[in-house]
Amino acid sequence: MIGNMKILQMYSAMAGHAAKSHATIAENLANADTPGFRAKEVESFQSFVMRASEADGVQKLDLNTLRILDANGPQSPNGNTVSLEEQVLKSAEVSNQHALALNVYRKSLDLLRISLGRQ
Repeated sequence: MIGNMKILQMYSAMAGHAAKSHATIAENLANADTPGFRAKEVESFQSFVMRASEADGVQKLDLNTLRILDANGPQSPNGNTVSLEEQVLKSAEVSNQHALALNVYRKSLDLLRISLGRQ
């Protein structure tokens, strides 16, 4: 029953999206000095949800279908497109997204517990 609640599915997927984004940012930062490395980014959560809803009405948000895109940033002389400043900014945004998802998920579970008389 709880697994079928759309709000819990949505915010669970949002937390998973944030985790995948953090991993992609970490890879970009690890390769900041690698000649020819092209920075990557995970598609936005909104476009991911829109694609999933077009496919199956948001029945299941499968994180394995997340698209990894080329970040298309300016290129340094060695061909690398990683901007450290941009990656740090993205990391802060993703941290906020992750915290939001976990807070809403946690509060939704708290409301369920209260409604069942379990505090």
